[in-house]
Amino acid sequence: MRDLINRLDHVRPADLSALAVSELVQSGIAEEAIVWIVDHGFTHFSDLSGGRAPIGLGETPAGQVAISAIPLVQDARAYLPLSRRGQVIGVLEVSPAAEGVIDELTPVATTITTSLLATIHISDVVDRHQGSGALSLPATIQKRNLPLSAYADDQVDVGSFLEPAYEVAGDAIDYAINPEGVHLAIFDAVGHGLRSTILTTLALSTYRLLRRQNASLEETARAVDDVVATSGRPGDFVTGVIAMIRPRENELEFWNAGHQSPLLLRDRSHRFLASDPPGLPFGLRHDGNGHSTVPSQPGDVIFLYSDGVTQARDPHRTMWGETHLAEAALARNNAGQSMSHICRTVLDDVMSWTANPLADDASIVGLRRVS
Repeated sequence: MRDLINRLDHVRPADLSALAVSELVQSGIAEEAIVWIVDHGFTHFSDLSGGRAPIGLGETPAGQVAISAIPLVQDARAYLPLSRRGQVIGVLEVSPAAEGVIDELTPVATTITTSLLATIHISDVVDRHQGSGALSLPATIQKRNLPLSAYADDQVDVGSFLEPAYEVAGDAIDYAINPEGVHLAIFDAVGHGLRSTILTTLALSTYRLLRRQNASLEETARAVDDVVATSGRPGDFVTGVIAMIRPRENELEFWNAGHQSPLLLRDRSHRFLASDPPGLPFGLRHDGNGHSTVPSQPGDVIFLYSDGVTQARDPHRTMWGETHLAEAALARNNAGQSMSHICRTVLDDVMSWTANPLADDASIVGLRRVS
């Protein structure tokens, strides 16, 4: 098994699936093995070897594992998530499932995951199976700027998701786990298409630069505002929220630039955190408003989301609204679901509400304080 792990760590991207399957079969661990890759929309799997037709996640065992990130043995087949820190990129399916096979295959699944994630920077193999070829140009830029859709440790659980998966692309979401605390951010540029993507990318890149310089939220807000104002056309702007959760200080600090109010869940109830007075969107010249600091405690959940979530309309033009968002998030949080699962299924609710393709990006990033 150690030799297999070593070879997987050095194989060419296009040969990874074939090597893993061949070695698992030749070693007698399995008679059949499949490396499934999940698409950007988290709706179907693609066989990394290309030998099988794509399958939907649906209610399949592999889909259950992709959603839960928990290994499963069912009908003499073993399914292991290809995941890192809760971020699932696929599933390893093996049969027959002998006793103890999960423990034996876990290091293999971990190595496959690491190898697949590494190939993203040097090969298009994984991107093609994720459906990147179907992305619009704005969505292609947007996807490269997205953080992992899941992260978890003993202090925080973070999730994020964005719809539609393949087009529009005016939103950006981000987070960072730093020594001083956890950073969250969301940006939404005016308009749609390539121009809004460029504005959002400028705002996001400036935010990341100032964050890495350990700048204050006010300094960061001023820098983002200046970049959007000087780079855009008259009337261009970007709404957004930049936030910092400091667990040691039990404090949540955020800056709201003309965006939807953050949603806080605490003690099985909710409230929206409005800034008083509200701040102007980035690009309309920083007026010093929009800054807030509120207490934070273990168990708190905070969501940042775009107007594409709450303003999504059904066929009768009724908006989904803040009430639906709060109820959906609260019910799932009370049920103990992971943040990545909550974010993904909340957007599933939005998609079901509209019954049509979204006319605007719907994005969400959330954090739960575990301790």
